[in-house]
Amino acid sequence: MTDLNKVIGSAKSIERILAEQFGGSGRGMREKLDSARYPIPEPLKKRIAYLARVRNRCVHEEGYELEDTEDYVRKCESVCRELREAHAIAVRVAQQRASKGSKANLRFMMVGGVVLALAAAWWAVPPSAPQVPEAGPMAQGTATEPETAGPPSHGDAAAPATRHAAAGPAPAERIAAEPAPAATGTHQGVGNDVLAVESVQFGYTKGSFHDVEPTMSVTVRNISDRIIASARVDGRLYIGGEAEPLVDTATDDKPLFLFFGERGLAPGERRKETISLFGDDRWSLPDAINAGKRALVLRIAQVSDGREKAFGAGPRAWPVVQAATQDAAAAAPSAAKARAAAASPAIPPSPRGQESGHMVLNDSRLEVSSVTLSARKDSFGDREPSIVMTVTNHAGTTLSAAAFHLQLFIKGESTPVIDSDQNTFSKDVSIYFGDAGLLDGKTTRTELYLNTFHDRQWKAPDVMNAIGSGNAQLVLRVTTLTDGRKRKL
Repeated sequence: MTDLNKVIGSAKSIERILAEQFGGSGRGMREKLDSARYPIPEPLKKRIAYLARVRNRCVHEEGYELEDTEDYVRKCESVCRELREAHAIAVRVAQQRASKGSKANLRFMMVGGVVLALAAAWWAVPPSAPQVPEAGPMAQGTATEPETAGPPSHGDAAAPATRHAAAGPAPAERIAAEPAPAATGTHQGVGNDVLAVESVQFGYTKGSFHDVEPTMSVTVRNISDRIIASARVDGRLYIGGEAEPLVDTATDDKPLFLFFGERGLAPGERRKETISLFGDDRWSLPDAINAGKRALVLRIAQVSDGREKAFGAGPRAWPVVQAATQDAAAAAPSAAKARAAAASPAIPPSPRGQESGHMVLNDSRLEVSSVTLSARKDSFGDREPSIVMTVTNHAGTTLSAAAFHLQLFIKGESTPVIDSDQNTFSKDVSIYFGDAGLLDGKTTRTELYLNTFHDRQWKAPDVMNAIGSGNAQLVLRVTTLTDGRKRKL
């Protein structure tokens, strides 16, 4: 039985966050979502759109009943938490970019001022002819050797923050690299002189929408004499014993953050905190989900005190990670297998693909068969097309998606009524193999994604009537394959 008050109230809480924190405007969740000022991760957008559809059906469709109102409320609460985390990260990134921009402008103005001053002095005092110096003993000076820092400490023996404030952050190359157990499949944390990292946890779990979500948490301890408000964290994820990280946040503009709430982290206090990974889909790559071995290394990059001022030393050196034997789930295809796959001729049109009159031009790495085209009713009772097919992965690696060039003919006509090359919004149509992807050698029955919302040709009466009567024919050609690391093959 649907509790309409709970459904509307839960939906309103999402709308309130979209309006107040993301600057969304308009009526309802969808309009506020589309007009949000800050970026919202695509998976989170899809969840909000789903909740908006359910809410609209409850309100506007007579006789529509939710099986579990409390489940809808829990999903709304989960989305609210994700939105708050996404907003906090977006604001922090925007602040850092603004800070970098202001510093760059200040440096530019200072350099410009120096150049103008030198130019003015040159015009005021013309340069004289160079004088040849007299021969004499070379002036002697005292050479100072660079300061060498010892191995970083994670405990109470760390140097006080005031020493680093005076000396400046130590360059990473002057700090000895710590031994790393990353290649053995364990996680590791690298703290600095004000925030120690005691343990790191990382894994995957089923989310409230039954999708696979990465979870990351860290236990830290404040070893300074100040309250800590937040910290920026660098992360590297290694899989399958590989020496190169699959994810490296230090090389891009997607940092990780630790937030310690309104009261902050007191001196000497230890706390376990969750790190939000929303907005960075690399943590959910199929190769990462399927990997038998995973090793996460987190490094404290910058710490902010109770007045939101950076203090303490800079980031320490990354641990050295040695390559190990790759596990079969995450290993990339061998060079020989990859060359063989690239050299193999394309599979001719599959006779099985023509059982219902549809034609498939297969790729040697992806076999498509048993294509069905039918009309069905969507969640609002309108007719929509559905294309379902059986696919087998021969690529030698995990596949996350495949794209097709599609043409639809009404039988008896030589010109296609729909050609995906003519689609303004997306050239190709795609299939997605879920969070874990499609493993090499596996077969699945899946549905081709059609963007019928933007491509209204699919809903044209002649097209839907032809599909419903079995008087329509598809021609499909594989154009792009994407592997388990979201790279095009």
